[in-house]
Amino acid sequence: MNTIHQQKCGILILAHGDFCDQSLAGEKSSIWVAETANQLVPERILIATTGELKSKPEYVEIIKIQKGKIFADAVVATKEYFSDCERIVVIDANMPLVTQKVLRGLIDSDTPVAVTYEDNETYSASGPFSFSAEWLYERVAQVKSLGELLAMYLEEGGIVASVIASSEELIHINDRYSFIEAESGLRKILIEQAIGRGVLFSDPKSVILEHDVDLGCDVRVEPNCQLYGQCIVQAGAIIGPGTILNNARVGEKSTVLQSVVSDSEIGSHVSVGPFSHIREGTFIGDYCEIGTSAEVKASTLENHVKMHHFSYLGDTTVGKNSNIGAGAITCNFDGQEKHKTKIGSQVFIGSSTMLVAPINIGDDAVTGAGSVVVNNVPAHTKVVGVPARNLDDRQSEQN
Repeated sequence: MNTIHQQKCGILILAHGDFCDQSLAGEKSSIWVAETANQLVPERILIATTGELKSKPEYVEIIKIQKGKIFADAVVATKEYFSDCERIVVIDANMPLVTQKVLRGLIDSDTPVAVTYEDNETYSASGPFSFSAEWLYERVAQVKSLGELLAMYLEEGGIVASVIASSEELIHINDRYSFIEAESGLRKILIEQAIGRGVLFSDPKSVILEHDVDLGCDVRVEPNCQLYGQCIVQAGAIIGPGTILNNARVGEKSTVLQSVVSDSEIGSHVSVGPFSHIREGTFIGDYCEIGTSAEVKASTLENHVKMHHFSYLGDTTVGKNSNIGAGAITCNFDGQEKHKTKIGSQVFIGSSTMLVAPINIGDDAVTGAGSVVVNNVPAHTKVVGVPARNLDDRQSEQN
């Protein structure tokens, strides 16, 4: 039986130009290319960049190159890194839709130079390229670009191996139109991958996903949803329609309807919305209900809290089984500083109550509708009025 020799390969990604520094569906283009290349298990993946990469996969190494010398300097600098490699694949980072199939064809080539062409247009080399490591390092110091290197090979009488790819696979970002086209293609791939993991989309063309969005099995995403940043949505949850998640975590079998959740965590079996806003630093426990046009910021709601209808909680903790009435708000800002509110367990906050922070509301306490609470409320106490007072004290005075 004949065995195809698996060449040891190094991947060099050239990251240069304005678009390499921009986020593309939640990640830089060079990282999209590196992730595709890594699935082929090369010996090493190097990104040669004139800029900075704030984060990268652990299997990627960075080489800093001066502007204007990206190709020749990058290849020369890689020699020590790729000393064990027989073949070097060179890819422009601005080609984020390049596929494993294209890269595999380049790696498996047995000629000194292999070039990618779009469909059957063999007269126009689109890249990426691959080279015999020995041939490349003997000649790279004599040229300034990939084009010059290819011309040198042809002048030597070399025969170029061709790898054919589709126009979509070879999209090269060099303006805003191609940027939009590439980002659209990546988001389509993300949705296809999610469907393969058991996610259901009612209208996938209307949904925006980003690189770090993790959707569990049996999640349902309704039309016109946008999921950005590091989002985790666990099994059985329903997102949307019209919901925006940004760095959010949504627990099992929760529903977020026409609402915005940012930098926050929602537990399991929770309902949010419609038209609510869960802002940064919020944790909502299991079996909570956040109703219409409610807003929560930098707050913790324990399990089974209900908060319906036009309410606001800021810098607040709420104990389990408490109820926040319609129109109730925490007055957490005095014009200069933010102050905290603590609401105990099984508390009933009446409609249109104003809680003037800093303030503590004890367990099993009740505030009457329209109360303005400026003092701490002990446990098992009912307060009413403006300013709110103990109901028993008010009744004693009236008697």
